[in-house]
Amino acid sequence: MALTATGGGGHSVVRVGMASADEMLAYLHAHHREAIFALHDLVHRGEPGVAEPSRVIGYRTDDGILGVQCFYSSGRWLPHLADPAVVAPMLEDAVRHPLRWVVGARRVLDPLVEVLLARGYFLAYDQVEVLCSLDADAFRPFDADVTARRATRADVHHLADLRRRFEAEYFPGGGQGQADWYENAAEQAVRDGAYLVEAGGVAVAMVSVEADIPELTHIGAVYTRAAYRGRGLAKAVVSAICREALGRRRRVTLTVRWDNAPARRAYEALGFQPWDEYRMCRLARSAPSSFGRTIRIIPQGR
Repeated sequence: MALTATGGGGHSVVRVGMASADEMLAYLHAHHREAIFALHDLVHRGEPGVAEPSRVIGYRTDDGILGVQCFYSSGRWLPHLADPAVVAPMLEDAVRHPLRWVVGARRVLDPLVEVLLARGYFLAYDQVEVLCSLDADAFRPFDADVTARRATRADVHHLADLRRRFEAEYFPGGGQGQADWYENAAEQAVRDGAYLVEAGGVAVAMVSVEADIPELTHIGAVYTRAAYRGRGLAKAVVSAICREALGRRRRVTLTVRWDNAPARRAYEALGFQPWDEYRMCRLARSAPSSFGRTIRIIPQGR
């Protein structure tokens, strides 16, 4: 791929593909805090078990790579840019793909989403979360009365059920996917790393690795069945997965909603501190009423 476009400020922007993977990787490593998921995609590209390959496009000017974005057939979109010069060509390419879910640093997403809204897209879901960071020196492990253990292949059906419940509670209209999607997600979680707590032979709490790059491990899908909340189980599984991850990486990150005070307190007790803001949006080409109530969660005072 070697198409040329003109970005903002008259910069000549050249589109590059996987033949320039090393350049794109170097760029994403330099911006890893804002590009965790896109970097994970390139780092693990081609490994066994990767369920959904992406199309990756980079944007180069005379100053080097200034933007990278990943597109998936499911509609997931992972953009990152370091200079407004590449906004126009990035969005020119983006609108040619199905755009349903976009996630990334708020600094990056805010201007892109603003342009898309002006071009006729709608938001069916819009949420800003705190990206929290933990390093080994700050880690305060939680000594729970329960045992949090690493999930194995035998736990796939338990993890799939918890993941479905998590999606149903966390996202509007979530938890309605095909059973094999949750099974595949659970298998991926076992491969990448997941922990759970059991009660009476039933898995009641979980957490999994969502991205793993040389700079950090990002965890997510923290979930506890409603009947077992308030017992420190989420704190126990997060503590256990952090203990393992910090043995390999210098940092662990996660995102948490601004209005989820109990979760934020639990993570702070383990040593997590705010590091950045991430945003997740569900995009649509028709009015949000066709999807149900629009959800918009923005931090107070922002």
